[in-house]
Amino acid sequence: MKILCLNPPISIPASWGKPFLKQPLGLAYIAGVLQKNNEVTFLDANAEGFVKVKTVGDRHYYGLSKEEIIGRISKINPEFICMSMMFTVNSINALDVLGEIKKNFPKVITVVGGAHVTVRPEETLRNAAVDFIVLGEGEKTVEELFDCISKNGDLSKIKGVGFKNNGEIKINEARERIRNLDELPFPALDLLPMGLYFKASASNHLLPMGMWGQRKERDTYNDRWTSIVTSRGCPMNCIFCSIHLSMGKLFRSRSPENVISEIERDYEQFGIRHFCLEDDNMTWDTEKFGRICDMIVEKNLKITWSAPNGIRADRINEELAKKMKLSGCKMVYLSPESGSQRVLDEIIDKRMKLQDVETAVELLSRNGIEVNLYFVIGLPGETKEETWKSINLAKRLRKKGASRAGFSIATPLYGTRLYKEAVEKGYFDPNTDPSKLSPLEANMQIPEWTKEEIQSLATLAYWTVNLSLLQKITMPLRYPARIPSCVASLITNISKVVQN
Repeated sequence: MKILCLNPPISIPASWGKPFLKQPLGLAYIAGVLQKNNEVTFLDANAEGFVKVKTVGDRHYYGLSKEEIIGRISKINPEFICMSMMFTVNSINALDVLGEIKKNFPKVITVVGGAHVTVRPEETLRNAAVDFIVLGEGEKTVEELFDCISKNGDLSKIKGVGFKNNGEIKINEARERIRNLDELPFPALDLLPMGLYFKASASNHLLPMGMWGQRKERDTYNDRWTSIVTSRGCPMNCIFCSIHLSMGKLFRSRSPENVISEIERDYEQFGIRHFCLEDDNMTWDTEKFGRICDMIVEKNLKITWSAPNGIRADRINEELAKKMKLSGCKMVYLSPESGSQRVLDEIIDKRMKLQDVETAVELLSRNGIEVNLYFVIGLPGETKEETWKSINLAKRLRKKGASRAGFSIATPLYGTRLYKEAVEKGYFDPNTDPSKLSPLEANMQIPEWTKEEIQSLATLAYWTVNLSLLQKITMPLRYPARIPSCVASLITNISKVVQN
């Protein structure tokens, strides 16, 4: 069958700043499975239009226009279109693009998957442009789905699929997690426009995920980069995290030999020299991950790598930190989330001690690995004093060697425990436009805070911890959308700055 894998253009809030480019790794895995028995092409409408950033109102749109996408599809003439919807913030835009496609090509059968689809299955299927949805890990599901379609089989027997039957929405039972990840083919990088990712990185117009803002030296990261995962799933249960809804809590790791084989393929065939490891909990199995590091050194692979999704601080020890450095690790993110142990224990359910974060920062920094930090503020039950503990911890960790700290505003993503609590207690309107669900925008009205207070303190936290005086002066000029919150921060929190 003739299948087009489509990565849609992106629409994000202008407050996010400069758009970033992320290779569609999940869809590349799907393409790798489908190309075994089908004619598969790939259209990354995000990457192919990366220089065409348009600002409309309070949003940035970048990628090919709908008209350009229709023109490309006319030439490809596919029977099926598989599209990934990873981000809720882009869901309305993605479905709008799919609607335009369906209007112009009504006979094309559409199959949609991704994290957003998995947590909003019925809502997605109600859209007239969507014929099938794939829930969770999609590799085995799409393989069975296309085989069933080709044989006109019984769709109700395929786990992890949703479809319409005479106008009625049918969602089959969930599929079990893929236990042996080594069985999966490697992502189909041969179908992706790899040259465009390299060009975008080299131009500094768009940077790889987890690398923006850190390009002080041209050789910090090689422009020939790709994303890779060595494991799936996270056994933790943080209140705001949605990853287990699509990848599960069962931790499964690829064998070190399998991971190294993919790195060698990418190194030799595509000239990849930097790898973004996007695991959900990369260092959970420290022995296996340590072995991956060892094999990179043993095979003399001249690569660098980073971990932009974050790693558990309490899994880092001196031996592993040294192995990471020797194998080419340039940068990792750690996620303290809060400077209050009470917030970690009683609200987030992080199951980690703050002392472990301080130890990990010292170990990694001492071994020459750049450390960045993730914090979350504005959680229900968190006091203002506890938020300032987060700011003060970030300051302390920077003195211990951390490069910078990001402060996200707690966002009730669909399907999370935070979403359920926020809706039940009236902190969040479930009818909120999903394209507004940005970690840089306050979406919850909680007893401890007003939205304006959360917004202003998030900006002030970033300013206080990360920016020099010159950067504080010029930041509003570089990000005009943030001027109101910047001014509000200075007015409402100046006394706190003095006190702290």
